[in-house]
Amino acid sequence: MSACQTLHLGLRQGSIHRADLEVAGAYYNTKDQVNALEELRQRLPDLETPAPAPSKRDRARRARQLTESQTRELIAGYQSGSTVYELGDQFGEQ
Repeated sequence: MSACQTLHLGLRQGSIHRADLEVAGAYYNTKDQVNALEELRQRLPDLETPAPAPSKRDRARRARQLTESQTRELIAGYQSGSTVYELGDQFGEQ
């Protein structure tokens, strides 16, 4: 007797319950998963559509080192109550 015949016989006699057959669980019926993947696939751009050009970025700049006198002047300005914006304008790019 094959496994299918045994299973069918067990179901007919009531010795095997349908709950015992749920071996694969959530992955047994993949219809919802296939539908979700199909929706995602439809959102993707067409393969014939050219890719958008990469956006231009500003070139990275190096931080400029302050001289020792500028550093003392910056600290004195900060301690006297100058805002960081004012100090940035004063010691910024020159």
